[in-house]
Amino acid sequence: MRKTDEEVKRRIIKVAKRMDEKGLVNAVEGNISIKKDGLVYITPTAQSKAWLTEDMIAVLDEDGNQIEGNMKYSTEAPMHLATYKKRQSGCIGSVLHCHPTFLTAHAICRKPLGGAFYPEHVVVYGTIPVAPYGQPGTDAIHEGVGNLLDESDIVLLANHGVLAVGETIEQALATVEAAEHTAMIFAACKLVGEPVNITGEDYETLLKMRAERVKMLYK
Repeated sequence: MRKTDEEVKRRIIKVAKRMDEKGLVNAVEGNISIKKDGLVYITPTAQSKAWLTEDMIAVLDEDGNQIEGNMKYSTEAPMHLATYKKRQSGCIGSVLHCHPTFLTAHAICRKPLGGAFYPEHVVVYGTIPVAPYGQPGTDAIHEGVGNLLDESDIVLLANHGVLAVGETIEQALATVEAAEHTAMIFAACKLVGEPVNITGEDYETLLKMRAERVKMLYK
């Protein structure tokens, strides 16, 4: 039997607990995976992220067969396995799926998260896109993502939640946390008044900065 990496399991558990503490998932939602040395380590299905233990983390081989773990792997495992192949650069080392309140509201409304009034969002995210609806637990949910990850580390899944990737699972989590905070700010703006867009040369400068970021990170 292939030797597995216990540190990878501990990292997954640490991120899972933070997701629970930050309210990014409810008791049975969400899934996390890390790919290392040809193996995919993934959280079990329908288990609270607050109480995971190392023996509960499923380990899958290159063919998707479970070779370790005392619980069944997440039903979203096909989405994770497919997502690792989405970028030709191969720089996706982790996949995170969750249901943060404000980002999921955008996903349910099928409304991309973007705007010309918040410089940080324009440069870091541009517009967070919405992938077409796909039935959870089926290939349709990841097929809809298509090439959206070519220019973004985060995608909204229509009527479902959020998919984020990173070279590390910590990066993927940071992306979700930051995006959720931005979504909260956007929602608060609507309560205060109508957001005022950045225009003219100032906005063009932000777009150029965004284009450079995309070129550096995703191409």
